[in-house]
Amino acid sequence: MLDNQQLLNQLKDMLRWKKSKSYYAKSLGISVYEVDQLLLQLSHDKRPKLLSDKTIKVDVERGTLESVVICDHEPKDDLELAALHKIDLDKYIITNYWSKLLPNGKFTSSVFSKRKGPKDYNPEDFAKFLENYKPNNITITPVDHSKEKDYVDIEVSISDYHLAKRHVDEDNNPVERAYRYFNVAQSLIKKVASVYNINTIVFPISNDFFHTDNYQNQTTQGTPQDTILDYSSEYELGFSILVDTINMLRFYSSNVDVILVQGNHDRTKSFYLAHALEVYFKRELDVKFDREHSVVKGKTLGDTFI
Repeated sequence: MLDNQQLLNQLKDMLRWKKSKSYYAKSLGISVYEVDQLLLQLSHDKRPKLLSDKTIKVDVERGTLESVVICDHEPKDDLELAALHKIDLDKYIITNYWSKLLPNGKFTSSVFSKRKGPKDYNPEDFAKFLENYKPNNITITPVDHSKEKDYVDIEVSISDYHLAKRHVDEDNNPVERAYRYFNVAQSLIKKVASVYNINTIVFPISNDFFHTDNYQNQTTQGTPQDTILDYSSEYELGFSILVDTINMLRFYSSNVDVILVQGNHDRTKSFYLAHALEVYFKRELDVKFDREHSVVKGKTLGDTFI
């Protein structure tokens, strides 16, 4: 009688003939049950050579991620696949997946995913964090609403902010930039409020408020940019800046009209920003939004067309 290793080696050679188990059993002088046991052992021995328990391949340039995992069950949906393969669905989309039952009863789970681009997002993605968002506590000097002052409507426009842009002069602290935007807006409005009562403030946003429009740190048309913040961090910091600024403007006026004017750097991301801001301020009757998808907007204040 041949020993177990000899039987394994002979059966391994015979498998290429693609015969029945009874044929292998008769040729080796063993039972069909023993053939089954040898086949199980062969499949177990082959598994580490064919596939490790988990393999991941990331292509940074193409923005793709491939993952293969050996598991005890077959994943049923995208959420289960993402948890199993540790894929961040906020950054990646699973485009293809497949499962294969192994001879030992386990499954090979494979996925192919790609990094999200602007077209893969919808406004709801950018409004998720609003559920638990709380604005900063900001200090505002009391306003003298004197009856002797005339009432005016004004526009406060701070364009080409480029929040995440990396500068050559080392002015690259995002927190300092956030304070600077707010302080500049407040300084401008305080100068007006010292002379006039303010009825309506027209507040255009975007105009390249953000420096990039996707996870590849590119503009809307795909031009690469040097940045100090990643895609999502720039968005969330920018949202906080504008929440604080709009609340400050409300303090100095009776109405704030927020108008979206998209720039060439942030056309997609700024649209989602305006949507999220409108959702956040939806209960505030003194804040109105014009976020129509257009790069040209017009508004009349008194006898003045802007």
